[in-house]
Amino acid sequence: GQFYVDFSQVSDADVRAANLQGGLTAGWSDHFYLASPDGRFKLQLEGQMQIRWVYSYHDIPDRHRHGFENTRTKLTFSGHAFNPDLTYLVRGNFAREGGAFSLEDAWVQYRMNADWVVRIGQTKIPYGREELVSPARQLAVERSLVNENTNFGRSQGVELIYARDDWKVLFMVHDGIEDNLGGFGQIQN
Repeated sequence: GQFYVDFSQVSDADVRAANLQGGLTAGWSDHFYLASPDGRFKLQLEGQMQIRWVYSYHDIPDRHRHGFENTRTKLTFSGHAFNPDLTYLVRGNFAREGGAFSLEDAWVQYRMNADWVVRIGQTKIPYGREELVSPARQLAVERSLVNENTNFGRSQGVELIYARDDWKVLFMVHDGIEDNLGGFGQIQN
């Protein structure tokens, strides 16, 4: 005999939920995700690879240098827990030399209302628009040298964010900044 199952009356999400233990749903909606059927929990996976070919000419015996360069390789886990107002993000980067994995960002945030958000954890210090824009969203190949020499890097702390449709204000109390201008180490608050 033949075996036939008619899923025409069952939605795609229901089919996926029925096939996974405990009713967990999984799929693709701009990113790969795992979620609870009731929508209270969601884990989203994202990756970034930035690979480029580089050519350099120098006035030294080995004048022509070229090859592929893996500028960035990042892995991000994000989502929400209990309800969409309590969100989290954990992002790591694989080093260019040797491939060691290091933590870049790890935070939890709570949306108090339509305008106010409080965030706790490790993130970029809110200074300089060019630095705050993700490398995945940059228009140029790299950020400017001015930005690289004046940004404050990442820190751990508590951030209060007030955001409207056309502007945003960020306040942060953190454990110190990195002095990139002179390279003199840590500046303490």
